Amino acid sequence: MVYNHTKIKTVESEVLVIGGGGAGYMAALEAGRSGLTTVLTMKGSGATPTAGGAMAAVGPWHVEGDNKEVHFRDTVEGGAFINEQRLVRRVVDEIEKKIVELERLGAYWERSDDGKRYLLRIGGAHSYPRSVYWQDRPGRQMLKALESEVARWDNVQIYRDILITKLLVANGTVAGATAIDINFGDFILFKAKSVVLATGGAGEIYKFNTQPMGNTGDGYAMALHAGVELVDMEFVQFFPIGLVYPEDLSGISIVPPYYSRLLNAEGKRFMEKYDSERLELSTRDVVSRSIYREIQEGRGTDRGGVYCDLTYHEPGFVKEQLPSQYDLCLSMGIDLERDMLEIAPTCHYFMSGIRVDDRWETTLPGLFAAGEVVGGIHGANRLSQNSLTDLLVTGSGAGKAASEYAERADWTPIPEEEIISEYERVFSLSERVVGVRPLKIKNKLREVMWDKGSLIRNGKGLREALELIADMRENDLPRLSVSRSSTRSNREWIEALEVYNMLDVAELVIRSALFREESRGAHYREDYPERDDERWLVHVVTKLEDKIRLSTCPVDLSEIKPR
Repeated sequence: MVYNHTKIKTVESEVLVIGGGGAGYMAALEAGRSGLTTVLTMKGSGATPTAGGAMAAVGPWHVEGDNKEVHFRDTVEGGAFINEQRLVRRVVDEIEKKIVELERLGAYWERSDDGKRYLLRIGGAHSYPRSVYWQDRPGRQMLKALESEVARWDNVQIYRDILITKLLVANGTVAGATAIDINFGDFILFKAKSVVLATGGAGEIYKFNTQPMGNTGDGYAMALHAGVELVDMEFVQFFPIGLVYPEDLSGISIVPPYYSRLLNAEGKRFMEKYDSERLELSTRDVVSRSIYREIQEGRGTDRGGVYCDLTYHEPGFVKEQLPSQYDLCLSMGIDLERDMLEIAPTCHYFMSGIRVDDRWETTLPGLFAAGEVVGGIHGANRLSQNSLTDLLVTGSGAGKAASEYAERADWTPIPEEEIISEYERVFSLSERVVGVRPLKIKNKLREVMWDKGSLIRNGKGLREALELIADMRENDLPRLSVSRSSTRSNREWIEALEVYNMLDVAELVIRSALFREESRGAHYREDYPERDDERWLVHVVTKLEDKIRLSTCPVDLSEIKPR
């Protein structure tokens, strides 16, 4: 399509927040409080509403023996010391106030009968119960409160169903972004003094995953092409309990490990063999690989899973503690208080992501990041119930820092050729009606990533994955097409744009996994099965120059070191 500047809608704000989950809303809330004009764009609702666990937080409600230092150590040790400890410190220290603030904004947390203290859950690898929750829907409680509060601020505008396609950089700083209105097909130019990326993960690059279909790695890919550094893209977490059956729901996370007992096809509780002390409360990487081993060694079910048993609880317990999940399973003919689930690991979370400093600013001035898109907080493995904790603190911190930056920044003129180039790129895809459909490329990529870049990796498989990704770029992308040229409500056109991001992120994951020649946390190389602190107690840094370049940098060991 020939560039036509009269067809471009321009929106100016001092702060632009990209991403509609909890981190994005938290950032928009902080920016709104500053009094600056703020725009929040949303592709979808993110993964926050589906979060069914809890928020790890130490406060006046903690149990005897627990404190913030224990939470800090649990997080760093669980992350195999690849965490940036200064970031962990901020999260652990600041979450207490965010929990109380959300309750004041209207979120509900479970309390004792006398109402004087929060009830607490314990998650995998936490030393004590320290996680605040509301039944199996804390994410929905969080988002309900944040949505209501952000709606009160007249200086915050929300744009829904928006796909951001590119970050705009001028004079060495971020200057805004280009976007597509998913419903009407309009091209939008967002001008801003500062930008917060809160775009979530990239679960959609894997065949089985728990994430919303919109989590296609947009933030990682846009940051990469803006010259921003990313770290540790090899660390992808697989949730132990994803449905195997019914097949049309395969991959979705269904119940938490802390209420479950895992049994192989022989009826044996196999976690006694892999972690006899913590059992199902071991770290997620250990539990997921244990399930994978049981299946690979022939002790899985006929459908290729293992059994998840909640029937040992007292009658009524599961229905009370997990009402949404209980009702969902009941609608499929499965009564969790009588029937066992067939489950297997599923892609769940990216510990990897954009490199930030302790103000949540990236290596590009004016660009900040929050939530799952950030790398370095969780190290090689995220502890259960630390995700919602992270997004509250990082969202708030990034929103505040982005506002402070915008207050002192000038408007940066955006070169028109940058806008023209992106306009022509996105609309040229809508004009190709003969060729390879985006879903075919997506499914091919998902198979490659699941087979060669998921729970258990090796050099041979990773090199093969790189070759297959290169082949898709060379042979499939030039023929990428959609079935109709109209850009109004054209989901296939949006998927075609997402394909580029998914290929970028998949390549980052595979290259980083091939580069790190050890096993650590969620990254397991069967050809390098041992952890190697002497060589690999470092971050793997990726940056796009003339091509993707990989390097290492030291990890932050400022507070505690490996024993």
